[in-house]
Amino acid sequence: MKHGQTLRRLHASDANSFRDARLLGLQLHPESFGSSYYEEAERPLDWFEAKLSDNIVIGAHTPSLELSGIIAVERMQLTKQRHKGVVWGVFIRPQFRGCGLGDMLTNMLFAQCKGVIEELRLTVAETNEAARRLYLKAGFSDYGFEKRSLKIDNCYVAEHHMMRQL
Repeated sequence: MKHGQTLRRLHASDANSFRDARLLGLQLHPESFGSSYYEEAERPLDWFEAKLSDNIVIGAHTPSLELSGIIAVERMQLTKQRHKGVVWGVFIRPQFRGCGLGDMLTNMLFAQCKGVIEELRLTVAETNEAARRLYLKAGFSDYGFEKRSLKIDNCYVAEHHMMRQL
């Protein structure tokens, strides 16, 4: 893999490194996540283990086993919606950005979803141009725009709603 990165599906045993990367993402980019750092920092480790068990979560690891990036999808549970999944938790540590890791994580996620999920949906903050470019390049297209999607303190974050059929 590029820059010595190894990609694989994360399991409950990866909960500590997943938690660390997730909290860093929430801390650095609160406008990019529906959850907040403070909400998740208080969660016990078994909550993160459950996230890894109940979702498809792909992680990129450096040769020293540092978790450098993550992408996840949650399959919708209602019978009539089980063909869809929601992409969440996408984060790449700043020092690993710009080297194609986002493309690799996205492609591996597509491969893991194939035959199980027919359509992926996600939201991306209007201000996150890099993520939007990644998703457009990966074949996602807009299906909506929400002006006041998130509220952080007294500021609103607008989000693009995007989807891609697999």
